[in-house]
Amino acid sequence: MMLFRRTLLALAIPAALAYAQQKQAPTVKEAQQFLERANDRLLELAVDFSVADWIRATYITDDTD
Repeated sequence: MMLFRRTLLALAIPAALAYAQQKQAPTVKEAQQFLERANDRLLELAVDFSVADWIRATYITDDTD
């Protein structure tokens, strides 16, 4: 779970910095596109995290710990 939180922060910080550097507020379309990209990326990361966690939990060896 900690990895997921770190990944979420890794996505949010650059987006916040990019927004802060803009002179204009993003349009509704730009905001929707950002949310779609963020949701797609978070879904990919959630699946990867779930698979890795399942492997760690079911194959209890030194290699998977």
